[in-house]
Amino acid sequence: MSSQYTFIGEYNFVVDSKNRVNIPSPFRQQLKKSDKNTFVLTRGIDSCIWVYPLSDGKKLKLN
Repeated sequence: MSSQYTFIGEYNFVVDSKNRVNIPSPFRQQLKKSDKNTFVLTRGIDSCIWVYPLSDGKKLKLN
């Protein structure tokens, strides 16, 4: 899957009492309006999470 987004880096985060994660501002600023400020998170490899904009996350679900 190709995407206009490149989210690369290492960030520390916490999960709040409502099970939310704060996504770094530079990533949020790259979202298209159709993504509705929403990301899809999935378990990656090596104790990482993979983060996709909503539009790309929907494509993953279909495959």
